[in-house]
Amino acid sequence: PIKVAILDFEAEPDNPNSGKIFTSIFMDALMEITYGKYIPLERNKISEILKEFSLKQAGLIDEDDSKEIGKLVGADAVIIGKVTLWKKGTIFKQAAVGYTARCVTVETGKILWYSSLSQTIWRNALEQRKPEIIAKDAALKGLNKIKYVLFKARL
Repeated sequence: PIKVAILDFEAEPDNPNSGKIFTSIFMDALMEITYGKYIPLERNKISEILKEFSLKQAGLIDEDDSKEIGKLVGADAVIIGKVTLWKKGTIFKQAAVGYTARCVTVETGKILWYSSLSQTIWRNALEQRKPEIIAKDAALKGLNKIKYVLFKARL
């Protein structure tokens, strides 16, 4: 198994909570797809490290920072990402979610994998017009596209 620190995804500018919401959804999807190949580390420990570095503001964590944070929390790799689309649907407009994510090794900085997806869905039910509802589907579809790479990844 690969121990991963999943850092909060950078939020879509018009939706400041989208990064935190999608990070949790993405972590669940990764666990579902990979059956324990990736073991996420405790998010509270990662948050404490981020506070110490004062890096929690959107856009301030680059790959070098993520490697350092990964070392401090005992991770083999770090997942960093960005929510690129987060739109609530209406009866006239589709709900939409998009993201990019990459997994970087702590030791070498090598990118193990990269995943991205943008998805729009037309739903009739009011509760299904929320981006949170389609976000897990988007994460699962994006990760399924690279499933082979996820399992073949080596540190």
